[in-house]
Amino acid sequence: MSELIIPATPFVEVQTLLKKEKMFAASERQAIRDLYVEINELTSQLISISRTARRIHWDCHLFLHNKIPWAEWELRNKTNLEEETEFQDAHACLSQHAQVYEIFVRALKDNPRALGKHIHAYCVTKDDDVVDNLLRSVLFSLFCNFFVPEEGKSVMELLDSLLLCEIEACVDRVDLALRGSSPFTRVATLYCKEYTPGGLTFLICALRDPVLTILGDDGLDVEMDALAIWNRLPEAKKIEFFGPNYAAFNMDKQRLTSDPQFKAHMERIFDTLLNFCAIILDSLASSVHAMPYVTRWICKRISDYLKEKGASEDQIRVAIGNLVLVRFIAPAIASPEPFGIITDTPISSTARRNLGLVSKILRDLNRGSYKVEAEPYLKTLYERLDTMGTTFLSTFFDKLVDIDSGMSGLGYAPMAVNHRGRRRVVALSVDELFHLQDFLSVLDLDESSPFSGVLQRLPNSSARPQDSGSSVVVLSLGSNDVIGGLLSEEDILRRISEKDPEGGQGADPVIQDLSQRLRVSLSDIGFPVEYKHLDLLSLLETEFAEAQVMDKAPVQAQLHTTITNIRKALPGIAKDGAKALLDRLLSEYSRRQPYISYLVATRQSLIISRELVQKSIVHLEHTINVCSKFFSMTRVRRFLEFRIDSIEKFIHEFRETELLDEKSGILSDFMDDMYEKMAADPTFADASPEELEESRTLMEKRFMCHVYQFVFFPHETAEVSNNLFHRHIAEDLQHISADHPSLQIREECRAEMPWPAAQEALLRMNAYKSPADKLSCIVQCCSSLMELLQLGGRSAGADDFFPLLVFVILKANPPDLLATIQFINFFGRSAITSGEGSYWFAQFQTAVTFIQSIDDRTEGGSPDKNPSS
Repeated sequence: MSELIIPATPFVEVQTLLKKEKMFAASERQAIRDLYVEINELTSQLISISRTARRIHWDCHLFLHNKIPWAEWELRNKTNLEEETEFQDAHACLSQHAQVYEIFVRALKDNPRALGKHIHAYCVTKDDDVVDNLLRSVLFSLFCNFFVPEEGKSVMELLDSLLLCEIEACVDRVDLALRGSSPFTRVATLYCKEYTPGGLTFLICALRDPVLTILGDDGLDVEMDALAIWNRLPEAKKIEFFGPNYAAFNMDKQRLTSDPQFKAHMERIFDTLLNFCAIILDSLASSVHAMPYVTRWICKRISDYLKEKGASEDQIRVAIGNLVLVRFIAPAIASPEPFGIITDTPISSTARRNLGLVSKILRDLNRGSYKVEAEPYLKTLYERLDTMGTTFLSTFFDKLVDIDSGMSGLGYAPMAVNHRGRRRVVALSVDELFHLQDFLSVLDLDESSPFSGVLQRLPNSSARPQDSGSSVVVLSLGSNDVIGGLLSEEDILRRISEKDPEGGQGADPVIQDLSQRLRVSLSDIGFPVEYKHLDLLSLLETEFAEAQVMDKAPVQAQLHTTITNIRKALPGIAKDGAKALLDRLLSEYSRRQPYISYLVATRQSLIISRELVQKSIVHLEHTINVCSKFFSMTRVRRFLEFRIDSIEKFIHEFRETELLDEKSGILSDFMDDMYEKMAADPTFADASPEELEESRTLMEKRFMCHVYQFVFFPHETAEVSNNLFHRHIAEDLQHISADHPSLQIREECRAEMPWPAAQEALLRMNAYKSPADKLSCIVQCCSSLMELLQLGGRSAGADDFFPLLVFVILKANPPDLLATIQFINFFGRSAITSGEGSYWFAQFQTAVTFIQSIDDRTEGGSPDKNPSS
């Protein structure tokens, strides 16, 4: 019997599949290992940034509430930015006690409801600072696994437990439930403001545009008290109302409110105040959808529990409002900078007072303060506020609690995220860890508590490790602290075999053994070129010789074994043995495809985990950036407040000068002098060149807030001409449409009409007080228009763009257009000398000039698109 000759060609074709499979699997495994390492490094970075962000945000809170002075905040800010988190392994830091502390932390995380009950019992007898430290440790260290839904559900259970304890403690007085000092209210407030980025997203969504509107309309100091309105009047207005001898009169409320002129002025202020309140309340009511789910769920639980206790609808709304309106939203209205609502412009003192009053009114509306009898001159205002508040509160709270009371609303879509690669760990400073132990140790825990057993195993204070309080210890929450470790090919195939025991069975043992050896050998060699004239053995021997030449010992050994086994098996293989061997290789190749799919799915999951961790880092870096900007703004504000005499001297000199060019020179010289003083000021001694440059920019913006009314309208006639132009557009030109002969906007350019984003950019100009910021609004308007024109690959030029810009200016009709152009031309020359801002400002200026003469060109004229002509 002659020896079976096995042709090489069909096996080379299979070899191509096997080689690609091996190379791809090896590449995927390496990419997966790299992703595990990268995610681990990013997680460490995330924990470090998180701790820095929490400290910086908390210090802002303490300064805003006058709990720390400026000097201490300045020192803390510097320390927080320079301090690096020192991570230590639990065993290195806690030595023989590491394992029991890991069990302790695991028990705390696994039993949030029991933890909530113990926190409530502990906080009753402790002062505010101790309580704050404990609650922040629990929320931001124990349960802060960075927005993992499972962690969010644990926080929900903790809040639910604290809420129940609070309501049970006030069973006879539900109106006292959820007071501001209660553990539940504190944790819920921290959750809304800091735990999830969704809280700040809601505040920005609901409040940014209304706050910018209030900043832009800061010509009036809004007040409710007649005497306060009188005291804030400029001297000229006081003389206008009561004559030059007004100081001789006793200006009490009765005299003021009986004067027709003053009363009319007061009504204008009240109308402005009501308008401010209306835009805030309307925006809040229409933005409820952006409120974080857990915040709404908390409100729903408050409503459900208080209803069970027999509370009235008004009591329920006050309780919910104490959390959402009084503790969360109202502080953001009064001080929008630390919440990221306003980050790019200082707030003038007038706008700050106006925001503070609106914030107070929101709190008063929640308490029903405007339902009481008021002084006669305030009666109409109180009635309108009460009506406005009743309508808003009803709508707002009904939308707020219109969700399911279960916990099903928190989680990713099925199959979207499995957090593979993320670590099951908790990072606590040693001080925080011991604080958690101490707070439970002082309570009289019975045997039913899930913490009593492990607490007895923890070392007492004398046996604890010393001198490591600031170190951050990383405690594992399981035997394998990495989610979703990588499985081998054998593991995957074993699982498949368990599901399909018949799969891969029934093959000849000789064929089965040869196919396994051939798979390894064929996938080890390169891609053959000269093979069509060879049989399988000859091909393998040729590759063996090449392996010897290249000194590839492992490949040599594998090929030698495979060749030897094939030679031994050939005499016993039937004539169709070659086909059986080939079929076996192909069937095993198909059977391994789930492993390849598993590798691909694993890498996809890790990429998603990496993206989520990176997103969390970006959110926290944004928090740090917002707080740093607020710190810088405060530092610049204090610098200028100490130089108020110089500013008043500048204002006097500026007002005495007639020519705009001279006014511009005076302003430039004064700013240069201020820049020099800033660089030499001890407050900025440690500032980097970048920080100093940022402070210079902020100082220009802040200074413009001080002198805006004198610089923006440098002559008395300027305001009158601006008002006339504004009224002219509103009354005479609003009829102009896209088909108007002066515009003739092409049909294909009207897809996004009336271009609301571009209009909003122009309407925001008045909120900004520096020439550069106003120019930025113009650039944003123009660039957004051009981007919309070019959507879908459409080509667009000046012939298309210019009529659109004219149309947007007409429909937006921003106030003080002429003054804005003059302001930028004379006091912002450095920003319009070159670059994108120069080009768009020229287009904008030409568009406004065209609008001024549009009545003369309504019969077929077309706008001149070339601003240089």
